[in-house]
Amino acid sequence: MKAPVFLFPTNLILRVNTIAPFQAWHVLEARYTDGSNIPQGHIHGAPDDDIIRLYGLGGSSSKKVFYFLGTRKQAAEAHGNLHKIDRDID
Repeated sequence: MKAPVFLFPTNLILRVNTIAPFQAWHVLEARYTDGSNIPQGHIHGAPDDDIIRLYGLGGSSSKKVFYFLGTRKQAAEAHGNLHKIDRDID
């Protein structure tokens, strides 16, 4: 089975009608439009540098799932503000 591919709009908020593709086992990866890989990071494990990485920030009580593309410092700041981000996205 071919894995679904999601292209993020310029506002970087991807809205989907179903989270079914995310509920099955899957591999998360991100690529730039030229096809080059964007490395994954972990807020508590990535180096504190300026390299752009894809971070999984977790889900919310409103059934949204958050990912962040940026530096570890930016991802940690976004993670600390998830409640505000969750509220502001609606």
